[in-house]
Amino acid sequence: MAVAGEHEGDYLPIAEHGLVGDLHTVALVGTNGTIDWYCCPSFDAPSVFGAILDKDRGGFYSLRPTGDDWTSKQLYFPDTNVLITRFYTHAGVGEVQDFMPVEAQPDMHRHRLLRRVMVVRGTMEFELAVQPRFDYGREEHEIELHPHGVLFRAPSLSLALEGAVARVMGGSGRTLERDAHGVRARFSVDAGQSGTRKQCAGLWASSPVHGRAGRAKTSGVSFGCAADRPRARRKSDCAVAVTAVNRLD
Repeated sequence: MAVAGEHEGDYLPIAEHGLVGDLHTVALVGTNGTIDWYCCPSFDAPSVFGAILDKDRGGFYSLRPTGDDWTSKQLYFPDTNVLITRFYTHAGVGEVQDFMPVEAQPDMHRHRLLRRVMVVRGTMEFELAVQPRFDYGREEHEIELHPHGVLFRAPSLSLALEGAVARVMGGSGRTLERDAHGVRARFSVDAGQSGTRKQCAGLWASSPVHGRAGRAKTSGVSFGCAADRPRARRKSDCAVAVTAVNRLD
């Protein structure tokens, strides 16, 4: 169980983490909604998020309620590797659901890490912060903002944060903004809204030289990505999606 601000600026204990994986790699998700360990596309690949080892330079991917009045706990959907981080506030109860789909064809595995935000009671405001650090923080990366979101481009890997909703990821009401070597955004979700396009956003990762990023369908929920971004891909594709409950195009 986590309490807002309890480990702020410090290392989250290893016992305060859940794990999701796809038989190729895994990600550690803290009870504070932060992914602080993730290697792509394999277990022994360099880290993209590694704040569990270096909180200042390791990189992380945070998705949690704003404010300092929340508590949280983690659980799994029964008999699955779908991890739920449930947040409790005075305004409502919300969840961040994380999992990594396993492809039917291993040679076409895209190593996607999917995140879904939903609110089961009331209204909640969430904050998203993505701070990748490629190759254990040794590789520099470029940040390219575009109408669909933002592209993090490093020599070995690229991450594309994209959204299906212009209000969050682009347009005149854009809330996504650059923050040092990453980006951040805030968005509100009402109870029962997880299936709408309002709060959808996704972080899709790929390494140079590959073709079209495909679509996964798991437990009746479709996940997808635009075909032409990023421009260069290689054989391994990774994807990290936030509330990707609709096709991200």
